[in-house]
Amino acid sequence: MEGAQLQNIKGIGDKLSQKIIDELGGEDELNQVIENLDLERLINIDGISQRKAIEIMNQLIGNPAQKFLKSDRAIQLYEEIIEKIVSYSNTSYAKNRILLLAPIKDEEIIEERLNFVMNAKEKVSELPLYELDKLMKHLHEPKQSKPNYDASKAILVESNEDADYLMDLGLNRYYTILTASDSPFFQEELRGYELIYYIYTEGFLDLGDMPNLIMINKDAPIYQLVPEVILDYFKENRDLFERVSKIKAILGEETVLNDIGPILDELESYKTKEVDLDEIVNNEKRYIDRELKERIQNIDLEGDEVLDLLNNALPPKLEEIF
Repeated sequence: MEGAQLQNIKGIGDKLSQKIIDELGGEDELNQVIENLDLERLINIDGISQRKAIEIMNQLIGNPAQKFLKSDRAIQLYEEIIEKIVSYSNTSYAKNRILLLAPIKDEEIIEERLNFVMNAKEKVSELPLYELDKLMKHLHEPKQSKPNYDASKAILVESNEDADYLMDLGLNRYYTILTASDSPFFQEELRGYELIYYIYTEGFLDLGDMPNLIMINKDAPIYQLVPEVILDYFKENRDLFERVSKIKAILGEETVLNDIGPILDELESYKTKEVDLDEIVNNEKRYIDRELKERIQNIDLEGDEVLDLLNNALPPKLEEIF
């Protein structure tokens, strides 16, 4: 698909044609949009209304509606039929796909579509439509969550350039961003935070023994830099995902959406759960003891290695363990 074909569409000039291609990311992406009948991506381009997007898509896919419908009455009937079908759609995606439907003359395609519709009708007749209707009524696109600022945590960076980079990502809406300082009070300031994310470029800062510090490479994904970005997204859309999960279950389809609720609940439980340090230490001790026992049992020391051990020198086989 070339940009020139866009320019041939009524109301699409050179400027808008190029804008569409640029906004989509190139002509290959435009081809993908056409292949997937992805009206949403056209509608999301500034300056293109839903009606205009439908006109553009119809032209690009060679939709024969206008050629097929010869009279005003035929066009009116076509629009009434489409409007009737659209009234049953629950999402903008479904609505847009319906608006692209057009009459055709190819008998083979007609037969194929009729079979598809009849099979779909039979399958739908077996579904709990009332329950599905309730679940689908409030479906929407996932929402972007609003940042929740947490004053107990901070991000530490090595330079002003790194700080600017993270602010451009919007991470300062979640935590305070601190730039490393030579001040003798700087480490004391860091200890005042419950948790410090040291997002490093080179990793040269020597902060001594700071139990509240976590090091993360600056090139790590944003959800590793600020986990709340992804966690808040799932919290914000939990109800939506649970609805979709129920729909999937009714349709007999597998989905990982079932895991979201339990994971969020488990994470939430950690906020109120008391940590038994003695239990943690003892569990780790038991684990290490088991590991040492298993590894030592598999070691067969030779005579000179036993002598080395008696002389307080660990043989290489033991050094690998300890």
